[in-house]
Amino acid sequence: MRLKDYSHETHPELLKGEMFYCNVYNGERPTGDSKDLKVGENGRIRLTSEFEDIGFKSKRMGKVAYDTNGNRIGWDARPVFISASEYKKLENSLFSRFLRFVLTILERSDKQSNK
Repeated sequence: MRLKDYSHETHPELLKGEMFYCNVYNGERPTGDSKDLKVGENGRIRLTSEFEDIGFKSKRMGKVAYDTNGNRIGWDARPVFISASEYKKLENSLFSRFLRFVLTILERSDKQSNK
């Protein structure tokens, strides 16, 4: 199935105030990354799902994943949605930290050139 006029802002499962974040594999599987291996309380190694690793508190898993052309992705892929305001707060925080970093570098450079 293909969605007509699909975009990340028009995913059919979006709720008000949400944005599409990414598609994840529905289940537990290794990705070749050692961070995927976690030891459970019983001492057994378990594979964490990609969904668990997403750090947004507002994350919500949808039912049907689509690629960027609006084509349905296989049955074991699912979309993830997050609060647009939570994302914006993170984006603003990262931008503020970046600006402070740049200003610090410029100040140090200015002090060095004045010596």
